Amino acid sequence: MERILIIQLTRMGDSVQTLPVLKLLKRQRTGSNVTLLCVKEFSGIFSRTPFFDRLVALPAIDVAPMRGEVPFQKLSDYPELLEEYDSVINLTHNWVGGFFCGNAGGRSKSGLVNSDNPIGQVKFDQAKYLFASQKCRIENLFNIVDMHSAMAGLCPEPVRSYMHINENEVRDGDALLLQNGLRKKGRLIAFQPGANMIHRAWPPERFAAVANRLLRRHEIEIVLLGTGGEKELAQAMQSHLEFPVIDLVGKTGISELVGVLKQCSLLVSNDTGTIHMAAAAGVGTVGLFFSTAYFAETAPYGAGHAVLQSELPCSPCHLDQMCDNPICGDAITVDAVEAVVEKMLGYRPSWEAYSPGLSVYISNFTPGGPLLYAPAEPRFASERFLRGLVGRLLWGTALGFAPNESALAGSLLGPYRPDSVLAKLGELSERNSACINWYSQAARLLKQATRVCAGPPSGMGQLVSINDILQTIEAAVLSSEDSILKYYHMLQMADLDCNRPLELVGAMSDAYARLISIVESFGASIERLRSALGG
Repeated sequence: MERILIIQLTRMGDSVQTLPVLKLLKRQRTGSNVTLLCVKEFSGIFSRTPFFDRLVALPAIDVAPMRGEVPFQKLSDYPELLEEYDSVINLTHNWVGGFFCGNAGGRSKSGLVNSDNPIGQVKFDQAKYLFASQKCRIENLFNIVDMHSAMAGLCPEPVRSYMHINENEVRDGDALLLQNGLRKKGRLIAFQPGANMIHRAWPPERFAAVANRLLRRHEIEIVLLGTGGEKELAQAMQSHLEFPVIDLVGKTGISELVGVLKQCSLLVSNDTGTIHMAAAAGVGTVGLFFSTAYFAETAPYGAGHAVLQSELPCSPCHLDQMCDNPICGDAITVDAVEAVVEKMLGYRPSWEAYSPGLSVYISNFTPGGPLLYAPAEPRFASERFLRGLVGRLLWGTALGFAPNESALAGSLLGPYRPDSVLAKLGELSERNSACINWYSQAARLLKQATRVCAGPPSGMGQLVSINDILQTIEAAVLSSEDSILKYYHMLQMADLDCNRPLELVGAMSDAYARLISIVESFGASIERLRSALGG
């Protein structure tokens, strides 16, 4: 029996997006025994599913102080973490998750691992892709659920119905709504004006403007959702409302929230936990993504969701930066949000949202494969999306994220003129050829170094000149244009242990062999795409 440890010690939305991974893990690893390490306050999200065998819940008050410390004493409090596992999969991409992953017993590990290396290492190719994509975000079009599934060694495929909601919760949600003013005179639309990170919160007066227009034109009711800490934002929104709404901000735990969401026809929300709860509950969503929020990574998992993504040249912001002039939110206008909401509700026959620097995306599963948010209409098919889509086709084949999507290239690339796609492929082919040359040269040098190491000591002087050339190759790679491949390369090199010089040549040879296999796969995919387009 395969024993697997999953580490998920982050927020509500991340916890919800772990559920499809757990379900797929049980589907594809029949008979496996899964232990889940999670934050106690979010354990209610997991306990309503049958997709694991044992739950280890760590109180949030114990997780927060661990940042920057060495909490070895916590390991003794959780003996389950010291057991031996076949696989340890770390879905917590920070020092805390890395600490537990590094110290847990596991024959193989995937994700960030902090052990003897104070910086940490990223184990498993698919995990390296995820971390590399955070440095060049517009090149990635894989949802975090599919990337996490690939990190677990799974072949991403559609996962539906991954969170159970019982009849009592639905009944209690209905009762809570009635107690707070629900009249049941039309469809119920939920609004989530807050966000876990305030820079991702669309202005409350704009939420109010959308609500006023909808209430003025349609027979609907609106319920406001959010945590107790978001009451100020909700009050700011209500100060601009012309009609009464149901205010449940700060009044719902997890059970009440899912019960209320099941009564709703749609949720309009920032990128925060509630939008993922709605998707898991089977409720359609309209997501407002700007600042550090990027639709391709963390938009709700499932088919039929809409996202308005700000696409100014500087967006999305880097995850570790705070912008002094967050104008990207201005690209998401009241008119655009109103249009998308009305289209989702069936009040408009077509997508009429338009604003400079704004695109609208709709989610669906590629046949038998991962989730894809694609342009709602051809006019939203930007040059940026083309770059990400071609990258998805290349990496999907190279790493097995989506090995069958290359056969769908014609339909996926349909909104674009063939000459535009061929031009993009030409650019990629040129860069890829440079990488093949660098990596092949490095591989030849390392073979030479292996022979020198096996020969007499008199030949050791050659290693200095070999190392100088290898350093030149590394410098060329690091000075090249930003790309996921560049950062993936850096993560491959970060695995090397320079404190073990006798093993270093062999380890470098393995790293370059892996990089060569990636770029050769890219080259083959580029040629297939060219052929399909008649180029």
